Amino acid sequence: MSLLFEKQGYQDDCVDSIIEALGTSENLTTFSPLRQSLQKIQAKNNIPLGIRTTSDDRRLDIVMETGTGKTFTYLKAMFELNAHYHVNHFLIFVPRLAIREGILQNIALTSSYFAQMYGGRRITSHCYSGAGDVGEAARFLYGRGKDLSVLILTSQSIAAKNKATRVLHRVQEHERYGRKSLLENIAQRNPVIIIDEPHLLKGDVFKETYDKHFSRALCLRFGATFPNTSTSQDSRHALSNVVYCLDSLSAFRQYLVKQIHVSNVAGTGHAISFMEKGANKNEVKIAYEREGNAHRATLSYGEDIGVKTGDKNYDGVWIVRVAKDKVHFSDGRDPIPLRSHYELSDEEIRVMVRDAIERHFEKEKTLFAQHIKALSLFFIPRIDDFRGQEPRIKRIFEEEYKKQQKDIVRGLTADDHAYGAYLKRDYDEQGTLKVHEGYFSGDKGTKGSSQEAKEASICDIILRDKVRLLSLQEPLRFVFSVWALQEGWDNPNIFTLCKIAPTSKDTSRRQQVGRGLRLAVNNKGQRITHAYCREDDNAFYDINRLDVIVSNQERGFIDDIQREIQDNSYVLGGETLDHATLKQNYALNEMQARETINLLLKHGAITPAEDGSCYRITASLTACMDQHKQEFQAFLKERYDTLYKDFKNAKDARHEPAIGSSNKDDVKVPIRHNKAQELKDLWHAITREARIVYENIKDEDIINSVRDDFANETIDPVYIHVKTKRYDHMQDKIIPEDTKTLGIRDFWQVGGYERFLYRFAEKEKLPLPFVCRLFHALPKDKIKNHPSRAYTMLKQLVQKAIHRHIINSVNSVNYKFDSTTRITGEDPLYDKDGTPKEHIKAGLLGRCPSSESSSPSHNLESSPPPYLYDKIYYDSDIEHKTITETPPDKKQYELVVFGKLPRINIPTPYKHYNPDFAYLIKKKAHDKNHDKNPDTTLFFIVETKGYDKMADLKDEETMKIKYGRKFFHALNEHIKKEHDNVEVRFCERLPKDKLIDMLQSLYQEEAKT
Repeated sequence: MSLLFEKQGYQDDCVDSIIEALGTSENLTTFSPLRQSLQKIQAKNNIPLGIRTTSDDRRLDIVMETGTGKTFTYLKAMFELNAHYHVNHFLIFVPRLAIREGILQNIALTSSYFAQMYGGRRITSHCYSGAGDVGEAARFLYGRGKDLSVLILTSQSIAAKNKATRVLHRVQEHERYGRKSLLENIAQRNPVIIIDEPHLLKGDVFKETYDKHFSRALCLRFGATFPNTSTSQDSRHALSNVVYCLDSLSAFRQYLVKQIHVSNVAGTGHAISFMEKGANKNEVKIAYEREGNAHRATLSYGEDIGVKTGDKNYDGVWIVRVAKDKVHFSDGRDPIPLRSHYELSDEEIRVMVRDAIERHFEKEKTLFAQHIKALSLFFIPRIDDFRGQEPRIKRIFEEEYKKQQKDIVRGLTADDHAYGAYLKRDYDEQGTLKVHEGYFSGDKGTKGSSQEAKEASICDIILRDKVRLLSLQEPLRFVFSVWALQEGWDNPNIFTLCKIAPTSKDTSRRQQVGRGLRLAVNNKGQRITHAYCREDDNAFYDINRLDVIVSNQERGFIDDIQREIQDNSYVLGGETLDHATLKQNYALNEMQARETINLLLKHGAITPAEDGSCYRITASLTACMDQHKQEFQAFLKERYDTLYKDFKNAKDARHEPAIGSSNKDDVKVPIRHNKAQELKDLWHAITREARIVYENIKDEDIINSVRDDFANETIDPVYIHVKTKRYDHMQDKIIPEDTKTLGIRDFWQVGGYERFLYRFAEKEKLPLPFVCRLFHALPKDKIKNHPSRAYTMLKQLVQKAIHRHIINSVNSVNYKFDSTTRITGEDPLYDKDGTPKEHIKAGLLGRCPSSESSSPSHNLESSPPPYLYDKIYYDSDIEHKTITETPPDKKQYELVVFGKLPRINIPTPYKHYNPDFAYLIKKKAHDKNHDKNPDTTLFFIVETKGYDKMADLKDEETMKIKYGRKFFHALNEHIKKEHDNVEVRFCERLPKDKLIDMLQSLYQEEAKT
């Protein structure tokens, strides 16, 4: 296989912003004129207010979340810098060898792709290993031709105090080097500096050397993490001159990374870890498990350990002393060393490994059918646990894997022959298991002994040969490491991450899970994006899901990682708000933050959290700011609009599917069998296979709409100032010349414009004749000013025009239905024979369980209640209110059954749409003569929104609802042909609405029409 590289709009926007910020070639060496252009770019790119700082530092900062293609983006930026400014030399500084290997791998994988884009130009990469060999550094200096010469250095490799790397600082006597050091020669080439993960490049030695040689060079810093601007003591590390920001929350919201699910696995044993000496010299701090819960305590010498912990293995045993960091016991058993972290018992490790293998097999067969290889990553405490004389974790893994694999193979059918053949490759001819290997710190890939040769081969596969590791021909699927695989290494097909090693206080949980956040790829190298899944959330997350398994000692892992994601994001997110967030993200002073909180509290938009640490956001957040706009503007001033928009986006994304719990003991909700029987007809009706039919689409209306919208857009030209000097022999002096050329070269050369049209038609899946007529109506010079920005803008305008035309024209879109079901995969409510299932996964209904005091909606005459499920799970306040409200009086409307809908993915021309609730209601006839006017069965579909008015909805939500209304109108027309007394109706619901009022209003409107 080979990896395919598709055009990603956000990566192009990032690179375009860099070029636009630089503008003229003189800005490669001086930044003083850039403040104004930076401020314009920051406003255009919606850079959060808290990081809209500018400085005269010769650098641009780019925030890009782990797994979104950061390396690919800066490689593309290098080619653009070469095309615009003829820069040929680039220096990349990295903090770790794994990051360096990842860059080399990316350069190799993208070589042909970029060569095709940039006229055959390629990157010639050089690495200085720090072993005293200056050959690579010298070859970087004297690179020739049109190719880009790139030198990759670790921060340690330029440390003058490091004996192994001192050669870079030594004056070279050879005349070729001008009797200067290699670093001085490198600096004279005026390379553009790329710093990867700048938060890890710290230290006085690196700063000293960097400032001495490269302080005047243009520096581009790309990182998922930057030091907090309010706490950073060194301005070198704080964010400034930010031209692009794709932070953690933004990446999740834009479907650019996998969804994270966390499982806490608890063993049944009572393992005890003796952590450290206590405050008093005759005390020891311990950690232990009891009845599935983790505990910490302090033991005094002479205290019965069994009584304290419940561990029968220690009944009648006490500590007698601690010597040489080992705990000695009263019964003379072997001393146990003090450990700074909790040590899992073999039993706990076995439970976690078993669970990880189960989850791997659960996914693998399904993914294999879609030509996607599943990989799993294990973080373990010590190398000896995998490579030692008695590698306990390796032994446990092999025992559990062989047992489960045997059961899987035994259960395969004739239809599974391909997957069966795949599993047969798990063993070599000698019967040795080949599915697991490890990469550890110190594995350098050098070949000496046979063991070293084996480690070198493994190192190459795991660290360097991503394509081979992704191949279904390679049996290796389980990778073990001791934190060696951190920043710089990831693999798109890591679907399960088992964290047997404890998390130290200095280790980021977000960086740990980042090893598996990248979107999956299939065996053709295609990335499984949201667009690839036809914007079907279910299909996307069925594949792009990372299961993280942690021990019961890390029960707070979900909260911790959620907090890290929010803390490392600059857009507002989550369900809470506090002073620190307002001050950091929006550059508010103490008074402004306090006044904002006080006003929101006063009007009920936020409520204090139980522990007093923050405030919980309520449904009326943006309505409050809208209603009391003048009060807020009085002290927020120009920040009001940004804060209002961010609050609105945060409220829309409060329950975004980024991180969830997948603990196996709390995910099933009982389905009420009799209610499910009554709901069956409604369920089959709304899940019928439907095909969109477009009718009466007028191309000219769309073209005219795009032309008019494009005329109102501004696309400033990108210019390059080229400063040259010539010698005038008549005047005997050097005369400077300044030429100004358009920054986008080659566009108007032969075939350039035609290629632009073909690419637009192909990528946006539009008929080429339509695209040609469209571009004929557009001003060419505006496109010429900045083709990539024009491309992005026109893509959005065309989509907008098409949707606007369809929405406003009743007869533009229709549906054709058949009797088959639309549900792909397993039906969440019914078995194949139509029998209702016993349970449904709680995650399909919501992530918030209701309190014990709340029960599903019912009245005194309704037994059992009409709610479909036996427990309440919900995602918002209005959903909870909907489920628990009293149903309408039976005199006019009898509520037979209703339920929160699992995702049913209604197709629309925009995106798949998923309404919230479905009701089956008996609408009583007004005429008592039932033969002439029988009761009507009403299928009532409701979309709930936690806003005070529908106008507050985001455009995206409004669009989906409008298409949903068209779908249910078409479904109603279709069902009327089959059943005279069945109606389908659709309605939106706000917090102020009651079900009875919605029904009456619905039929009153119909009566008028």
